[in-house]
Amino acid sequence: MYLFAPLERHYDKGFGAMGDSFQDAATVLKNQHNRGNLNGHLPICYLFRHSIELFLKGAIIIVHQGLRISYGEEPCTSEPKISDGKKLKSIYAIHDINTLYKYLSRLVLEKKAEIFEVTESSWEFDDDIDSKIKRLTEIDPLSSYFRYPTNKITTFENEKSAFKETSVEAVMALAKKNNEPMKTIKAMLAPGQDTQIFIHDDSFTEEAMSLLSEVAEYISTYHFYLMRTFAGDGLDKNN
Repeated sequence: MYLFAPLERHYDKGFGAMGDSFQDAATVLKNQHNRGNLNGHLPICYLFRHSIELFLKGAIIIVHQGLRISYGEEPCTSEPKISDGKKLKSIYAIHDINTLYKYLSRLVLEKKAEIFEVTESSWEFDDDIDSKIKRLTEIDPLSSYFRYPTNKITTFENEKSAFKETSVEAVMALAKKNNEPMKTIKAMLAPGQDTQIFIHDDSFTEEAMSLLSEVAEYISTYHFYLMRTFAGDGLDKNN
C-alpha cells in the first residue's frame, strides 16, 4: 500500500506508514506475549495506542488534501493544524485520540456532499467505535499511561501493574469463586510491620490490549481505503 519513498513524500505525510509499523510491531509482540512476563503488556498497549493516533492524523490529512480544505487561513498543503476546542494547534502537538477522532468525524460529516462526488461511501464511523474511542481516552488521554510507571491522571493507576496489593481474605474469596489457584506473593517486612499480600492480576490491561488491537485494526482499515480513494498511488504531488 505504501510507497518505497521517503515518508515526507507520502500523501498523508507518512503518518499511515508509521502507523502500520507500530501496529505490526504490536501485533507480533501480542502474539508472542506470555502473561508470565510481568508488565510486558504495557509496551504492546502503547504501540497499538500510538498506531491509532497516527492513523487518525493521517486520515485527517488525506481528507484535507483530497478536498482541498485549508487549515484555518493556511492552505491544505501547509503544516496540518486542527482545533483543540480553543485554538488551532499543530497536529504534531495533539495526542488525545478523542480530539483527533471527533475532528475527523465532524469533518467527514460536514463535507459529506463533497465526499460523495469522489466516492459512494460517506466515511462515517460505525456507532460502536465512538464508545470504544471514549473508553481508550479514559484510560490514556495523553499517550502517557502505558509509557510511565506513574501518571498525572490517576484514574486507572492502580490497574496498570500486573501485581496488585490485596489481603489474604480477598485472595481466598477470589480463589474460591474462580475455583482455581492464584499467583500470590506474601512479603514479610521488618518485625512489627504488617505483612503485605500481592496478587497477579493483569485482567484490566489484557482487556485494554484487546480493545486497542481491535480499534487499531478498524482505524487502520479506514485509513487504508481512505488513502486508496483520495490519493491513488499515494504520492504527494506537492513535494
